[in-house]
This record gives sequence, structure tokens and C-alpha cells, in this order.
Amino acid sequence: MPERAKLKEIAEKKLKLLGLNQNGFDGKQTQELIHDLQVYQVELEMQNEELVKGKEENENLFNKYHDLYEFAPVGYVTLDQTAIILETNLTATILLGKKKRFLIKRRFQSFINPLYVDNFYLFMQRAFKEETRQTMEIELIDKNRNSVWTLLEAIVIKKENTKEKECRLAIIDIDEKKKSAIKLNASIAEAEILTVTLATQEEERMRISESLHNGIGQLLYAIKLMFERIDLKDDLEQGRKQLKEIDLLLLEAIDETRRMSFELMPRLLKDYGLKEALEELIRRVSIPKLHFDLDLIGLDKRIGSTIETHVFRIIQELITNVSRHSGADHCKIVIVNNGDALKIEIEDNGIGFLFNETKKGIGIKSIQNRISLLHGNITFISSAVEGVKICITIPL
Repeated sequence: MPERAKLKEIAEKKLKLLGLNQNGFDGKQTQELIHDLQVYQVELEMQNEELVKGKEENENLFNKYHDLYEFAPVGYVTLDQTAIILETNLTATILLGKKKRFLIKRRFQSFINPLYVDNFYLFMQRAFKEETRQTMEIELIDKNRNSVWTLLEAIVIKKENTKEKECRLAIIDIDEKKKSAIKLNASIAEAEILTVTLATQEEERMRISESLHNGIGQLLYAIKLMFERIDLKDDLEQGRKQLKEIDLLLLEAIDETRRMSFELMPRLLKDYGLKEALEELIRRVSIPKLHFDLDLIGLDKRIGSTIETHVFRIIQELITNVSRHSGADHCKIVIVNNGDALKIEIEDNGIGFLFNETKKGIGIKSIQNRISLLHGNITFISSAVEGVKICITIPL
């Protein structure tokens, strides 16, 4: 009820209690009535002053917390259960790259990197179901396609006098920290690649040294001894026979040298490309107890010496693993160049392996590091019944 009407009602009740009508006041009653009205007026003025003071304090508090909300270093967004933006502060508008009027009633998912939209959907489901604080890291994309990594913290509350729920979402900018961590991880990965590469090179040197000593070295030493025993003056026929044996040993030494040369860097790979080099590799490693099927699609054109060298080494290492450890009698290799990527599948019918135990070996690490350098990925599927299937994708 308005103050003036209320005051009038009180005054009329007062008159009735005094038994007076509007025209029947005596002097004493008039003075008492005027006094009461003056007291009431003072009370009203005091109440009004309190109300004005309270209003000013409320306005100051509102302005204070409004500024804290709007200019906080953290973005704040209120979402409904479908992730529609209901309210936002200034910091959130900066992070999302749009003015507030263009954010309200927009879906928050439209500002997330499409790769992480499904993760955000599950994040919101958990928040509304469990009604406990939820956190996740996610990459936001603004209108200019600039990305920023953020930490989301969500808490769900119930609206007053209703069963509806809202999600209060805090958006914390962790872009610099995240990208520094990515760079650090990349540096660590590069260091690991270098370590494994050096270990692989050392292992390769030892293998070459062993091959030279036990293979070519022994052959050359045998040839030297046979030359020392030749006596063409006293026994010409025996000397000719020894020369033929030396000739056979020299041919064997030449073949061994060619084999080592092919393993180190096949001339075919450099001169003719991956297709011819792999075909020659399969011809050399196939044995009666282990048959290799090679299917090459789209490799008639060269794909760059760096990729060709890495792929050749990867296939060479995988074939070595199959030969030494799988116990298989058949292995199929399929390589497809679809223009955008190189798809490699290697499948054997051996005994399989436990990847967690095998991945520590230098061979597997060398393969993974080569694929990492080419920004590709590798998947192992192992079964004691069906053997091992390895799938590799390398972008071109």
C-alpha cells in the first residue's frame, strides 16, 4: 500500500478511537493529534533515511561485486542443461572472441575445437548428474580461428523457487602454460628420439662390426691363407684347384659385401624408389619356412627421399622382428598411397606378443620414433591365436 494512503488510514483510525469527527476537535485533542502526527513523521523520515542508506549500500555492494564479476581474470559463464549461454562476464567475451550480446543464447559448444566437443558433452553430463565440481582442459576457438587452451570448472546449482538447474562455468586461461608444456613434452620426445637413435646406431655399428669380423673378415683371412699355400711351380694342377677355391671365396665375400651394403642403404632405394627397394628386400628375406606377400598400391611415383628412407627402415625392422620372434610361416605386407597418407599393414600368423613388455626394446622404440618424426601413428593388435597385426598411417 502506498505510504500516503497508509498514513491516511492510520490517521482516520486514530480519530475514531478518540471519538471525534472531522469537525469536532477540542484544543487538547488537537494538540495530541498533531504531536502524534509529528512523531510519526519523524519516524517515517528516520525510516526513509535508513532505506536510502541501505539502498546506497546495496548499490555500492552491487557495483563492487559487479566489477569483480565483470573484470575478474577468470571468465564466468552461466549455462542451461543444453549448454546454452545465459549469462557471461567481460573476460569470457574476450576468451570467446565475441561481444556479450552475440554470446547470449548461443551454444557453448560452438566455441570449442570440434575435436573436443564429445568430451565437453560428457563433462556437462557428469556435472548435471553428480552435481559436484567438475574440471577439464579444453581448446577454444574464436571467430578468427585462433585457439586458446582453457581450464573449465563447472558447478551445478538449482534456481530459486524452481526445480530447474543451471551450470556456473569458470573459464581459466592456461594457454601459455599448456603450450609451454606441449613444447616441453616435444623437447622430451625429441631427446628420447635422439637417445634411441644413438642406441640404434650403436647397435647397428656392433652388428656391422660382427658381420665384418665373422663374415667378410673370416673369408678374407681364409683367402690369405690359401694364397700362402699355393705352389704353382711344384704342383700346377693343385695350384689351379686352389685358385678356383679362392675364386669361390672371393665371390662369397663379394655377395656378403653386397648384402651388408643393401642393409645399410640399398642403392635401389636411392635410384629407383621405395617400390623397387621393398620388392628386393622381400626377395632377399623370403625363406622356405617364412613366406612374405607384398602388395604395393600407388607407389609408382616417388614420395620423397626422407619418407622413403624412414618407411624402408620401418619395414626392414618389422620384417626382422617377424623373422626372429614371431614363429610365423606367413606374413602379409600391404602399403597403400592414397595421396593424403601412406597406409601400412603388416600381419603375421605367429604367436603374438605382449606389447607392454615388447615396447621397451630398441627395435620397437626405433620404429615408434621414426613414425613420430613423420607425424604418423601406429597401432598393434596381438593375439596368440591370430598373430600380430600392425597398422601404420603416415601423412604425406
